[in-house]
Amino acid sequence: GTQPSWLRILADAATMATREKAIVELDKTVESLTAKYEPVIVTDSEKKLFQQLTGSVPAYKKVRDKVLELSKNYSKDAAAELQKTELTEQLGVLYAALDGLIAENEQQAQESYAASHSLSTTLNWTMIALNLIAIFIGVFTVWFVSKLIVENLANVLAAAEQLQSGNLTHRSQVTSQDEIGKLAVAFNQMAE
Repeated sequence: GTQPSWLRILADAATMATREKAIVELDKTVESLTAKYEPVIVTDSEKKLFQQLTGSVPAYKKVRDKVLELSKNYSKDAAAELQKTELTEQLGVLYAALDGLIAENEQQAQESYAASHSLSTTLNWTMIALNLIAIFIGVFTVWFVSKLIVENLANVLAAAEQLQSGNLTHRSQVTSQDEIGKLAVAFNQMAE
């Protein structure tokens, strides 16, 4: 039933090698993310929190490396004690900085949303006002053109009624050059 000690040592060494490889990959990912994040910092408070985060990473790595070294040297109790005290403290500093950055970004997102919403509302009201102005101009134009057409037709109609009632000297007063004007000219020529 029990494993010989040399098998446990090999298993622990293999586990350590796997964990160290994962830690190296995690460190690369963190470095990549911080490099990508730094250029998009907007506010001074965000910059301060980012500096707090990046400034606390080396201290965390130093304690983490001590814990790993103690584990490699089979000082499991010392590694566990260091992990409970210093490593937990360093992780607390990292988490506090990350929580601060998250809160800062949430606030920025809310402010950006509020500004976008305000702009959207302003643009909507502007579009409504422009549409109402366009409708007013359209209605006025239709009214004005209709008025001209109706007045000119009424003038030709009045001349026709005068001619019908026997007044052969009455002429249409339409002077426009459109179809109604041509109709008036033809009507006046017919009355002569």
